[in-house]
Amino acid sequence: MTGQENEHDDGTPLDVDAEFAKIVGAYGGEPAEVTPPPTPETLADRFQRLGWTEAPPSSSDPLNTEATYFEEGHFIPPEPPPLELPRGPRLAAWSGIFGAPVISLILVLFQVSPPEWMSFLLVVAFVGGFVYLIATMSRDNDRWSGDDGAVL
Repeated sequence: MTGQENEHDDGTPLDVDAEFAKIVGAYGGEPAEVTPPPTPETLADRFQRLGWTEAPPSSSDPLNTEATYFEEGHFIPPEPPPLELPRGPRLAAWSGIFGAPVISLILVLFQVSPPEWMSFLLVVAFVGGFVYLIATMSRDNDRWSGDDGAVL
């Protein structure tokens, strides 16, 4: 590096060797004359200095608006359809999974001691419902089509 390759923002050359000599000469003593750093200029000032003008605001530019999030027309998905009530054995399994603990909790809260056969039925309903739902789960694990692209 020759020392003349860098320039100040105003276009005057910067003598790196002379600046380094000032720093070394002032080491341990009084600081030598230090040139103040250039004041930062805004991007608009820099563009004007280079001869660029500011683009007029375009009313047709959708990104140059003062619209709020809700006024911009973002995608809002439609309401999903209501969930269907399960039928037959599936309804019985879900009833056993949720019903047995609720009945047991109510019996405990009211300090009622159920007969042994009722406790046995509550446990069988819960475990049976759980086993039935696991056994009838969908086994379609191979959903990869072989393509790594986007799936819409």
